[in-house]
Amino acid sequence: MAWGKVVVHHDDGLVFSYQIIKNFPFVLFVLRAKFPYFFVDEFQDSNPIQIEILKFIAQNEVVVGIIGDKAQSIYGF
Repeated sequence: MAWGKVVVHHDDGLVFSYQIIKNFPFVLFVLRAKFPYFFVDEFQDSNPIQIEILKFIAQNEVVVGIIGDKAQSIYGF
């Protein structure tokens, strides 16, 4: 029980990030203004929530470039 020990796992950070950009559009506006270009290397190892976050960011005024090789995937998402 990580929550009982006040420990935040990497996946928790992703879920919190997703919820923040989904529920607070201003945060997404600031991200887009600050980072007009996102380049993601090793995209084949991105999990579904990371992909959803990128979709939110890429909706307006941001160029998202992804680089990956399915043959090098180490996860089975």
